[in-house]
Amino acid sequence: MWDVEAFTEEWPPLNYTVGGVAHGISVELLERVCERLGWRCKITVASWARAVLEAKGHKNGLVFTTARTPDREAEFLWVGPLMPREVWLFGQKACADDPARWSGARIGVLPNNAAHKDLTRLGYPKESFDNAPNNESNYKKLARGRVDCMGDNEISVTWGFHQLHLGDPPPKRVRLSSDGAYYYALNLEFDSSKARAFQAALDKLREEGSFQEIFNRNLK
Repeated sequence: MWDVEAFTEEWPPLNYTVGGVAHGISVELLERVCERLGWRCKITVASWARAVLEAKGHKNGLVFTTARTPDREAEFLWVGPLMPREVWLFGQKACADDPARWSGARIGVLPNNAAHKDLTRLGYPKESFDNAPNNESNYKKLARGRVDCMGDNEISVTWGFHQLHLGDPPPKRVRLSSDGAYYYALNLEFDSSKARAFQAALDKLREEGSFQEIFNRNLK
């Protein structure tokens, strides 16, 4: 019996796999919390859509790394924050165009993730969206000219381009969002006392300096 069943996606450097094993900033923080609390925690890496579905289907489930946005607020219990959320549109010069006068530039998106929803909310034309299964695919498409733009945070884009040997990351063109933060999103039926213990353990890691040490080491 697992105390926590955690689901995540490929989104380095926060969460990703190497040889089938989960790694990353958010993964390591979760593992530290589970170790401190004596919990047996299982981490499964899947597509974002499946990760959300699985977390909602397990009472002890959670999905990460999750943008805490108004449309998601009532869907989960929240533990965090892990880092501030600032999302940019990266890519070619055409990506700076006003959505109302969009030139037809192609935008790489992960269907229904927070950046995709930001783009929709701001009025970017849906016919310009080019779906991808994960962020790595979007980085490669952008580097090879198969899409012109993509929305993501600067840490992930910079890390992804360097780790995949794609050259320098593309410039930031438009800030899509600068509010909120990223969290662990817990199933609404997650035991409330365990949720409080989870938050307290994460806060303790931050207080001790372990939180920042994990960030710094993973971003080298």
